[in-house]
Amino acid sequence: VDGRFIMANPMMARIYGYDSPEELIRTLQNVEEQLYVEPTRRDDLIRLMRRDGRVFEFEAQFYRKDGSKIWVSMNARAVRSDSGEIVSFEGTLEDITERKRAEEELRRSLDRLMALHEAGNLLSSTLEPEEIATRLLGIMRRISGLTAAVISLREDGGQLAVWRSIGLESLEPTARSAPAVKEAQEAALESETSRLYRLDAWGSESIAVGLCLPLLVRERAVGVLEVYGPEALAENDVVEILESLTSQAASA
Repeated sequence: VDGRFIMANPMMARIYGYDSPEELIRTLQNVEEQLYVEPTRRDDLIRLMRRDGRVFEFEAQFYRKDGSKIWVSMNARAVRSDSGEIVSFEGTLEDITERKRAEEELRRSLDRLMALHEAGNLLSSTLEPEEIATRLLGIMRRISGLTAAVISLREDGGQLAVWRSIGLESLEPTARSAPAVKEAQEAALESETSRLYRLDAWGSESIAVGLCLPLLVRERAVGVLEVYGPEALAENDVVEILESLTSQAASA
């Protein structure tokens, strides 16, 4: 109850990445600060223990010794003194990290399938092109977590002009003038290939990478989609879904 381990077995020590139960008990003196990724989950645990006297399959995310994160499912009961006061908790833990990853991947896959379906319905609607483009950018942001996106079309002189955007105010004023962005735009227009690039010079946690994708109409690049966001934007499945949505949008 006071945030320390009294006893632990070797299996628990291995789950948390410690060499022995003794090392775990010696190191973890304040589990709320040292163990819980979200300290409020310990508050939830204590509240349930006081109300029900036990928890079943209570899930929380914990830090291991090396700083990595794991998901754990806990079955435990409250141990009370003769006066009825809770003095400790005892129970078992199960590492469910792989299951949570699989569940998250399934959720993301379903979200993307729904997004493709939604985009298909949108592209076959009677809405004006400007409204369709704005809504498509919203779909892309929802499924990819992007921070900003810009659709630029090539004018008669060959220059790109912003047609529709979302979250553009999140970018630094000079961000889209950076050499990496210009090179990616050129690759999208001339080579008709997507280009991923890092924004270390002026990026942040919410805008760490950029992606330029060509807008192809009858196998000719008529513009580019620029996407900016966190590191997760560079994952292959995210790039693939954005490429798919961009292809749908350009062929509509």
